[in-house]
Amino acid sequence: MPALEIPAVDEPISKHHWQVKHPSGFEHRFRLESQDLLGRLKPEGVQLQAPIEVDVAFDGEALSLTMLAEVSYPCGRCLEPIRQSFARSMAYALFHSASQADEALDLESDDRETLSSEDGAPLISLVGDELLIAVAETPTHPDCNPPTHANDSKDRLRPFAGLAGLLRGGAVDENR
Repeated sequence: MPALEIPAVDEPISKHHWQVKHPSGFEHRFRLESQDLLGRLKPEGVQLQAPIEVDVAFDGEALSLTMLAEVSYPCGRCLEPIRQSFARSMAYALFHSASQADEALDLESDDRETLSSEDGAPLISLVGDELLIAVAETPTHPDCNPPTHANDSKDRLRPFAGLAGLLRGGAVDENR
């Protein structure tokens, strides 16, 4: 019996292709290293602290994705790193076309997303998307206060302080 050929993480998700190659579905576990997702995570300031463990299952109609990740990202208030572990599971109903996926989309339910093969999204994009969504759900430390600045209002720059005087043709007081 030939070895089961599992789709590569950067291969586009294709319901038809997977149904033909894996008529009874498949399950696969893989790890993603930091460099695999660097382009997706770096602009958001997210860093992996360990490889992401990903379990994928395809049953012929739907795709299940479970991931375990440990990441750090900047707090939205104090900008100090937040280190957090995530366990996230998602289910996707797969469709051949975007119009089928849109028709089946249930905005009232969080149980299952829809995904079209037309989108050409690879598994690695789904993992990156889910990780960024998980990070966005906890953007700050639970007990974080914004940083306090030593500047008092006297030292603060006031770039428009003299605008009214200029508009009236008067002199500008630079110390305002």
